[in-house]
Amino acid sequence: MYQIPRRPQPHTGTKNTEIRSLVKNYTSNSELQNISLSHPKLPPFPPWTSTSDFIDLSIYDLFFGKANTPETVYRSLYQEKINHLNQFTKILTDGSIFNGSRGCAIIVNDDIYRFKLPNSFSIFSCKAFAILGSLNITAQLDLDNVAIFSDLKSVIEALKNFNSPDSIIQQCQSKIINLNLSKKVKVIWIPSHEGITGNELADREAKEATTSGIDLTHQLPTTTADFKKTTKKHIYDKWNTRWSNGLSHLHKSRKNIYEPRPHKQRRMNQCAIIRLRIGHTKFSNGHLLTKSTPKTCPACNEPASVSHAIESCSELNQLRLQYKIPNQLQNTLNDERHCLQLIKMLKSLELNY
Repeated sequence: MYQIPRRPQPHTGTKNTEIRSLVKNYTSNSELQNISLSHPKLPPFPPWTSTSDFIDLSIYDLFFGKANTPETVYRSLYQEKINHLNQFTKILTDGSIFNGSRGCAIIVNDDIYRFKLPNSFSIFSCKAFAILGSLNITAQLDLDNVAIFSDLKSVIEALKNFNSPDSIIQQCQSKIINLNLSKKVKVIWIPSHEGITGNELADREAKEATTSGIDLTHQLPTTTADFKKTTKKHIYDKWNTRWSNGLSHLHKSRKNIYEPRPHKQRRMNQCAIIRLRIGHTKFSNGHLLTKSTPKTCPACNEPASVSHAIESCSELNQLRLQYKIPNQLQNTLNDERHCLQLIKMLKSLELNY
């Protein structure tokens, strides 16, 4: 008998709640357990709504990036922008991560507002919250024409995207559109660390805010993206702690899990480097599979191994100098260039890896 298909249930965010509960239940990290998550919502505006008129990236678009543009050019462009906005109240914002703490600063005329933010916030969230704080101050002080300056281009570009899942960006978008119904509000990009006086002051105040700002660390929810980053960092730190206390062969060549893996080499070289690092090569362990006689070092007839070829064999000193290979296991196997030279040396000795 034909059954009418059931209508799918509306998404309630239960999966996210389950993941958060799982993370909280299986970790002793107090920072993760105390995080409150924000819940992004669908934007209350129709999709054809645009914030493009309120977003100004003209200083960035005029040139070819900070690396190729002199400081003096940026300073003159900023001054020109200020002159065009002589009827606007200028608000300078910045966010900072300093000594593991987060903060942001907002400068309105001679008034400075500093906020200490949750440790789960990324630099993106710190600078986005600074813009949100500026919009709130604009509404509270009933300022008519406002120009908000920020030095993080990705935040300003996110304000143009009405599909952004970031809850702070969504709040900023809502504030910008509502304020622009009766006022003029612009968000303008300026480059960081280019000698622009106001921006340099905002940067110093944001660092100061990480220790002496108004404490919002337990009042602000964390975005889902920041929660994922914080959780991932906790997992990697825990993994690294276990790695540091381990005793496998690979610990002799890799100090921690953050050291880069060989990824710029051909597949054959990648395999060879990994075999050398774990110490399981054909010349040192192949006899276990073939049940043959273990290979010996061609120079001294001692049992062949990776550590013997790099450190122990005095007969290979001259050859190691020729191939510019350090006689320390960790220094050699941590550097891909040295590994490739080691592969060449082993080939010359007819030792298959």
